[in-house]
Amino acid sequence: DIRDVDVGNVPTRGGVLGLHAGYNWQNGAYVLGLEGDFTGNWADGNRGFVSGLSASANTDWSSSLRGRFGYSFSNVLVYGTGGVAFANRELAVTDGVTTVSSSNTQVGYVVGAGLEMKLSPLMSLRGEVLHYGFKEKDFDFAGGNVPVRSDETVVRAGVSMHFN
Repeated sequence: DIRDVDVGNVPTRGGVLGLHAGYNWQNGAYVLGLEGDFTGNWADGNRGFVSGLSASANTDWSSSLRGRFGYSFSNVLVYGTGGVAFANRELAVTDGVTTVSSSNTQVGYVVGAGLEMKLSPLMSLRGEVLHYGFKEKDFDFAGGNVPVRSDETVVRAGVSMHFN
């Protein structure tokens, strides 16, 4: 009986390539900003469970709109970020005989932290870690309901151009 089995998180692995744009306001050493991004993903994952179920997840693209708050030390900015996330994701659950899947755009949250180093007045390098959390998706089997949640943590580096 698979009624109300919680299969938990499905970890995903893969790469991303994208663009970001935003605006920052600086007051002394404090920086406040708003930023959006769009990323093409090739991230997927599978997870098996003791119950005999397995779940899979893959992400085609993701996007976010985030606030950013940081502190600048000379030409280095340390910041935290958070906001709303969107992703086109496919989730599937199988019991070995029956597979139920769903593909749609999910809405969730994103939080993270980063470091940005200004190389010149027009260019900076950044590195950040972002955690994306998405709502559970329920899959209905003849034996019951199976909730699946798929979260992602992304480590990424980038180059930013500044238009002052």
